[in-house]
Amino acid sequence: MKKDNKNILDSGLSDKTASNQQRILLRSGTYNVIRKGKKIGLGDAYQFFISLSWPKLIGLVFLGFVFVNILFALLYMAIGVEHLSGIPKQSKWEDFLSCFYFSCQTYTTVGYGGISPSGHLTSSLSAFESLFGLLSFSLATGIIFGRFSKPIAKVAYSENILVAPYGKNNVEYGLMFRMVNQRDTLLSNARIHVMYSMDILENGSYKRIYKALNLEIDRIKMFPLTWTVVHPIDENSVFYGLTQEDLQKQKVEIMVMTEAFDEKFNDVVHSRTSYIPKDFVFGAKFLPAQQVNSDGIMEIDLEKIGEFEIV
Repeated sequence: MKKDNKNILDSGLSDKTASNQQRILLRSGTYNVIRKGKKIGLGDAYQFFISLSWPKLIGLVFLGFVFVNILFALLYMAIGVEHLSGIPKQSKWEDFLSCFYFSCQTYTTVGYGGISPSGHLTSSLSAFESLFGLLSFSLATGIIFGRFSKPIAKVAYSENILVAPYGKNNVEYGLMFRMVNQRDTLLSNARIHVMYSMDILENGSYKRIYKALNLEIDRIKMFPLTWTVVHPIDENSVFYGLTQEDLQKQKVEIMVMTEAFDEKFNDVVHSRTSYIPKDFVFGAKFLPAQQVNSDGIMEIDLEKIGEFEIV
């Protein structure tokens, strides 16, 4: 077994540390980094929209649709509702609603014909709104298509990382966490990279180090079931003899990076997560999360991925 004492020189992370430093990698797999002074361009806007969750994207599209049509409705009212044929004499609020509905019909190029523009200024505004609507829906269609066509892994990780009984090769304990593919998609050639970071005292000052964590198995050909990733805690392991207090003092963080080939998208997908000292549980083992059902088919209970018991 290789000693896990090799520094990862190309980790891309800083060796500087602070007393209030937080985790580098969030549980969601995103980096806990704030960028200041960046210039925002059209490419950044696309990245922003395509990275939003579905509820946020749909909500933003709906709010944008309402806002734009309210704006155009106010412009039609500023020109004068008398330049919109088909609107009867009514209150200001009803005039606004009529302008809003006319704007929605123009924006979506539906044009029911109940209300029509008259006059060059109103007609020019409605023509511009039609063009703006076509461009807006084209952009929205591209963003939605990009989200559907973007291969995204949906891998679930156990909430905790356990220091559990190991009992192989005269090694008493192992560091373990469990993961599973939540989708029915076929993942193959799965590979996992795990590294840890911690503060060490060097020349009278603390610095942050990053090292690879030696694993019992770091790749599997097929990934249809759960995968318990194990780091044997032998005499060469940095975790040998460490307590919960030691983990807190050295601000230990376990960073997990997974990649696998998704046969549905015919592309490689990636997933990341991390564990910090509060996620460690000593003297526990995972409970079974899979079993053969009455029909003889292997069955996985995704809600039991992180369940464990103290031993």
